[in-house]
Amino acid sequence: MNKKVLAGLIFALCGLAPLIAKSTEVSVLSENALQKLKDVGLTIEHTEPSPVSGIFTVVSQQGVSYVDKEGDYIFTGSLFKVNGKDVENTTEQAVLKGVRSFVDRTKVIEYKSPQEKYSLAIFTDITCGFCQKLHHDIDSYLKAGITIKFLAFPRAGLNSVVANNMAKIWCAADPAKALTDAMNSSNLPEGRPDDKCTDIIKSHYQIASTIPLQGTPTMVTLSGKPQVFTGWLSPDSIVKQMEASAK
Repeated sequence: MNKKVLAGLIFALCGLAPLIAKSTEVSVLSENALQKLKDVGLTIEHTEPSPVSGIFTVVSQQGVSYVDKEGDYIFTGSLFKVNGKDVENTTEQAVLKGVRSFVDRTKVIEYKSPQEKYSLAIFTDITCGFCQKLHHDIDSYLKAGITIKFLAFPRAGLNSVVANNMAKIWCAADPAKALTDAMNSSNLPEGRPDDKCTDIIKSHYQIASTIPLQGTPTMVTLSGKPQVFTGWLSPDSIVKQMEASAK
């Protein structure tokens, strides 16, 4: 790691020492602390204790923040754990856990493997060539034991025709069939999506910004160690990487 970056990290953590020393371990942020964060404009997706005693990780639509248990102090940036001569980005892990939590409570389009060993959340766009390639081969992922849960990420933005079309797909009578039809033949459900449907797409787009997402497809593991894969990957490659992280 760059010596200046490492020095900055050490300085930042040392500066937190008095605050950490006075704190008492708690497992969740209080409602009062959460309200303070909301009052300053954070739209919170996920919170958890950070690796630093007395400090909480807050994943919001505005990014990742760290706060004390009272919600009186807040700072941003990446938090690294020193492992010998290497460092681990614990902020990235917190973000991916936030995505996992979001997937549990949002509407996804799921293709379940009959021999499920692994589970992936995939941010997709119906106009993305590599997303279409992945979808064309979806049976090979399912046969490899990979269950896929799709989330929407219209690359052209929330006010685009693509976002509108993806909202129609997500609220179709059979969303999985509608998504497959759109990917394979560009056929789309008729009608206009209601506000509930467009809000689903908006929430997917916003949670993607916390990664931050660099393109589609982007995959987030939902089983095993939290990992993110950007771009198209074969089923074998995904399985190898997930197996390697479990060792």
